[in-house]
Amino acid sequence: MSLTKIAFLSVFPPFRGGIAQFNQELVKAFSNSAQLGVFNFSRQYPQFLFPGKSQLVDRPDEIQFESQVVLDSINPLSYFKAAKKINEFQPDILLIPYWMPFFAPALGKVASKVNAKRKIALLHNVIPHERRFFDPALNRYFLKQFDAFIVLSQTVADQLKSYLPEARFILIPHPLYRHFGTAIPPVEAKRRLGLSPDRKVLLFFGFIRKYKGLDLLLQALKYLKENVQVLIAGESYMDYEEIKRVISKEGIAQDQLIEHVRFIDEEEVKVFFSAANICVLPYRTATQSGIAAIAKHFETPMVVTPVGELPNEVMHQSTGYVCQSVSASALAEGISDTLLHESEYRENQRAWNEQNTFERFAEKTLDFIT
Repeated sequence: MSLTKIAFLSVFPPFRGGIAQFNQELVKAFSNSAQLGVFNFSRQYPQFLFPGKSQLVDRPDEIQFESQVVLDSINPLSYFKAAKKINEFQPDILLIPYWMPFFAPALGKVASKVNAKRKIALLHNVIPHERRFFDPALNRYFLKQFDAFIVLSQTVADQLKSYLPEARFILIPHPLYRHFGTAIPPVEAKRRLGLSPDRKVLLFFGFIRKYKGLDLLLQALKYLKENVQVLIAGESYMDYEEIKRVISKEGIAQDQLIEHVRFIDEEEVKVFFSAANICVLPYRTATQSGIAAIAKHFETPMVVTPVGELPNEVMHQSTGYVCQSVSASALAEGISDTLLHESEYRENQRAWNEQNTFERFAEKTLDFIT
């Protein structure tokens, strides 16, 4: 029996970031069970709209598979050329991830022009964290091009149903990343990052945006009796001077804060999570979280706020702690509990991890779309 032909259009390496990483892992998981055509962007964002320093990985020689570069997000001529290339592949299935309304015109137009038996959208988000008045119109345009949907969380499923109440979809939780490697000894990780070997480490990891609540974590320190250091790791997509003002206002000592405010390369990720006692996600809004998936991989207990899908990323007081509110005092309560039960929560996370791989995700996806 011939393998199902899937045209997979999205952003892949050499572009960097969580979506590209997710797509890379999914391609590898599909490799033995489907015939995949991988179609990439030539330009993801125009540079003036991109808040970071670079959209590309530093080491393109480590790209693990070939992709056809076909789509420029802001060049309408490329939409038709991309559809033509995909049609030449003669796919049974068109699979397109969606995570931001900005991409609706490009991805929606390509989908409308592709000849495939079924068109499937894999929804990371529908309603963005940072909303604009034109988002609903763009979402409607994109969603109407598809026959069925894969969602990663109940939050996104509810967002989908707010647009298409009768939408056909399957919910498959975000699988765990493994390409970051295995943990290293915590003492070594702390030494490499300039952390005290005798203090507990609270990790804030990932792109720094206002909705992610780093300021709340910093404000929580005054409520903690434990001897802790906050490790900030990630490129800032906001004015970091705002964070510096919080640090000054809260009177946070220099030795209580270790800042790596830059893009964290893949090979470094294991160092940060190996050094951490807890990963804190103090978000004000959220859907599912790629950061949570990384924390699970490294069996790092999480403290999360009760927003979006985050409460479902953690088994409360089993693998981590779901705070009672989005506040500094509630975060401090969760941190204290998790530090007290860290070993137990790590053991429970290890048992859960065995059931949530990209291979299982690919298997469930194929069962749904074929």
